[in-house]
Amino acid sequence: PPCAAELAPRTFRRYLSLGVMAALLLCASQSPASVDYGDAVAASFGDGSAADDLWFGLATAPAHAENQLNDTWLEFASRGGVHAWRNTPRAAERLHFWTDPEVDIKLAADTGVSVYRLGVDWGRLVPDCSLDRETPCGVQQWEVLDRYIEIIKSVRSHGMRVMLSLFHHSFPRWGVTWGRAETPDGAAAGEMFTHPRSVEHFVAFARDIIERFAPLVDFWVTFNEPVVFSMLTHCMGIWPPGPAVTNPYARLNCMTNPKTGALLAQNNMIRAHRQIYALIRANELAAQLPLAPVGVAHLIMDSRPFAVGFDSASTLFIDLYSKYYFIDQLKETLDFCGINYYGLEIVTGIGPGLAPKEVEYSGSGRGISPTGLVSLLEAYQARYGTDPKARFMRGDGYGFVVTENGIADSQDLLRPAYLLEHLLALRAAQRRGIRVRGYTFWTASDNWEWADGYCPKFGLAAVNRSDPLLRRVPRDSYHLFAKVVRSRRVTVAQRHA
Repeated sequence: PPCAAELAPRTFRRYLSLGVMAALLLCASQSPASVDYGDAVAASFGDGSAADDLWFGLATAPAHAENQLNDTWLEFASRGGVHAWRNTPRAAERLHFWTDPEVDIKLAADTGVSVYRLGVDWGRLVPDCSLDRETPCGVQQWEVLDRYIEIIKSVRSHGMRVMLSLFHHSFPRWGVTWGRAETPDGAAAGEMFTHPRSVEHFVAFARDIIERFAPLVDFWVTFNEPVVFSMLTHCMGIWPPGPAVTNPYARLNCMTNPKTGALLAQNNMIRAHRQIYALIRANELAAQLPLAPVGVAHLIMDSRPFAVGFDSASTLFIDLYSKYYFIDQLKETLDFCGINYYGLEIVTGIGPGLAPKEVEYSGSGRGISPTGLVSLLEAYQARYGTDPKARFMRGDGYGFVVTENGIADSQDLLRPAYLLEHLLALRAAQRRGIRVRGYTFWTASDNWEWADGYCPKFGLAAVNRSDPLLRRVPRDSYHLFAKVVRSRRVTVAQRHA
């Protein structure tokens, strides 16, 4: 649901029952707050010296954070397509990451993380092109490219490795058609990656980035959440440029017809990834550079049916479509499988529904399910673990990386437990033989969250948007995260704090 207001944490509503209140009174003398847990450790992640010891990171992206960016999201917001934007001070300024990146870079570095994930904006680097142009458009703004290099060097100077995303939900304005009416196939959003030349243009842009950036990049992410992007633009029309698609049959056709809509866009992104993978490897060989792992950041949810019957069939379809198809097509050219995981999704009919009352919800309406992360990793392990074509599962592969995990929580009530329990879930997955190499939290500072605007607060630090400098105010979870990262462990006392 749109983030019109944060949902009241259900934890507190449970205490309204007389039975629970009585139990609390009886057990008051044994409250966990009065227990001394000492230095008992709930989970340890090694000392960081072993190759498979978990590393910690923080993530951001251009459309979330860069100011002076005249992209499709800014246009979409000006047309009324973004919630919690017009009523937000300095909304178009985002986080000043373009003119003053040091603020967020230092905020991240001070937690002790060893990896910083950021991106480059295709439209900022290639502002003047056309999808119909026969000659592919590479980088046009070389001074912009040099500025990105400066930012990346700043990240490295703070002792963090760089994970670079080439596409993170922002198609250049020249590849988007505005004001298009809903079509029978549900593809409302213009052509973008459904255009036959989109692959050539994106690969040309990527080639220039690879040739200049390769010595500075430690991990490559070609596409962030490609299934989500193609679905919410082409089949739902709730991401730029719109308009919203209301016909359920059109939505279904857009999802499943390989000649149009989301599936066509995904297949073109798959083609582009394969070509970019080959370019990265060829460039590393020619320049005698070490091999930087290449992957995608793939959103998966813990999908569960609300009821047996049709809901179960819908959940099975969602699993096959959103969890596996894209990875199945790319498994030979994925050094790591990046997982963006936020929580639980209850499936009712052909869309999301509300979970049973015992499920906690975040401020963006996502159900919280740390155990779901373990289940999903086990499912991927079962599907790809013995597949010789799945490069990321082989001995020379890099395994799994959590490329995003986080929670919208303006009051910071749920985030501390969310963070700790998901790290414990990762440790449980590792103990079951699943090779999880990295954990990247989303994100350091509250930012523009796509069509929900500034309402969801995902940051470890709040942002004072009334302040011209957009000053950051670290939350308690920021300090907790830093303690976990620096100590490389979760303690029992932290879980019961």
